[in-house]
Amino acid sequence: MGPTVAPAQDAGFTLVELLVVVAILSVLTVAATLSVATPAGGPSRDAARLQARYAALQDAAILSGRPQGLRLGPDGLASAHLLSDGTGWDLGRPLRWDGAASLTLDKGGATGGSGSPNILFLPSGQTTGFAVRFTRRNDVTLCRTDGWSGLACDTR
Repeated sequence: MGPTVAPAQDAGFTLVELLVVVAILSVLTVAATLSVATPAGGPSRDAARLQARYAALQDAAILSGRPQGLRLGPDGLASAHLLSDGTGWDLGRPLRWDGAASLTLDKGGATGGSGSPNILFLPSGQTTGFAVRFTRRNDVTLCRTDGWSGLACDTR
């Protein structure tokens, strides 16, 4: 008689085991996505919005050779573009702050009327010097520039 061969053992996973693994991976993926993709609220989010708008308007002023503006107030911020005839400003739709914001302009800074910007971006790269303090509950973020250096923000 020849050698006997043992019956083959079932190899692999059952359908239930695969479903459990897929469910666990799905839960972990959702948790990781929510923790990474959710922006921080309050002062740090307001500061990030200001930094992004500041950089975009400064670049636009340099590249276009025309002044740009930004209207900062306690309610929010709005971009301002000089009208083609140079007689006034076109304010964009305001973006509201998540918390409270207070603006302090450097000496010589114009507060501007309700239809004009209080921060100017010149084609030379210079801007109006200012400081903005964002607060929400116990969180405070301060953003400031002297008009020549970039906008720096720090959380306290």
